[in-house]
Amino acid sequence: FFAFRSKREGLVDGWFVLDALLVFMMVCDNWVMSVVAITLLSPAGDASATALMDNSSVMRTLRILRLLRMARMARLFRLMPELLVMLRAMCSAVRTVGVALAFLLAIDYVFAVAFTQMARGSPLEAQHFPSVPAAMHTLLIQGAFPDMEQIMRDTMAHHFVFWLLLFIYFLLTAVTIMNIVIGVLVEVVKCATLVEQETLDVKALRDSILAGMREVDGAQIIDASVVKICKDTFWLLLDSHDILRCLHGCSIDVCGLIDVIDFIFSDDQYMTVCDFIETVLQFRSCSAATVKDIVDLRKYLTHELGLLKREIQYRTSKYRGQASAARSLPSIPRSMQSGPS
Repeated sequence: FFAFRSKREGLVDGWFVLDALLVFMMVCDNWVMSVVAITLLSPAGDASATALMDNSSVMRTLRILRLLRMARMARLFRLMPELLVMLRAMCSAVRTVGVALAFLLAIDYVFAVAFTQMARGSPLEAQHFPSVPAAMHTLLIQGAFPDMEQIMRDTMAHHFVFWLLLFIYFLLTAVTIMNIVIGVLVEVVKCATLVEQETLDVKALRDSILAGMREVDGAQIIDASVVKICKDTFWLLLDSHDILRCLHGCSIDVCGLIDVIDFIFSDDQYMTVCDFIETVLQFRSCSAATVKDIVDLRKYLTHELGLLKREIQYRTSKYRGQASAARSLPSIPRSMQSGPS
């Protein structure tokens, strides 16, 4: 509290407010309630104190709020990016997993109705399928959580058709749908990992380029969206081993990048660092070809063919000029061409 220059700023800091709330609840629970109980203690006995402590269920309920301490674990996300990846993956998979579970409940309901109707008048009705909700509970618990040996034995002892239907149900739910949910979660975690890795690569490359530009220009650079880079500065940055190491760490083909550097700076002589990083990251070996890459290839070929066309026109006009100049020279007499006899 004394670290804040203005004490009102403490009310804006969320972590400080959370810590203050936890401390206040612990003080009230351990000290205030004990002092109140001792103060109200009557000479005739402990009836009032006992009644006070018995009626302090509100305080016991508030003790559950101590679980808010778990919110402090959010600080670990800054130290462990993997936790943040898993949390974002779980949040991204909520809708897909919810749809899969809804599909599982729909199948559960259909089979619960079928088993309830078929089990009427049999021992299975009272044991497993007395009603549709009870049947849904039995199928869901025994199917999704595979402690299903007993129910499979009971259905097999009664009739093979029951066992076959139950087997199909378990095949659809416990094997198929639950594995689909696992596959969706794995895919979401994979996508979230790729996104986080992309963010880390961009940040590392941006920091390396800005650090190299500080060494080259000797100026203090803060905002990467404002700083611009040119082709000459890029050639100077390639002398830095840190930048080359960062480019190789991002799986960027440096040789291929050097070959097309004229194309990158063909339209504009200067580019912002953010646009330059976005362009450079397209030269990663793990990147798949997209329609944008085909369009860029077409622009590159058009640019190169235009340069070749201008070079051919320049050479052609130069040779034509030399040929016309040669034709305009006066002709040499034949007697002078033959030389002395």
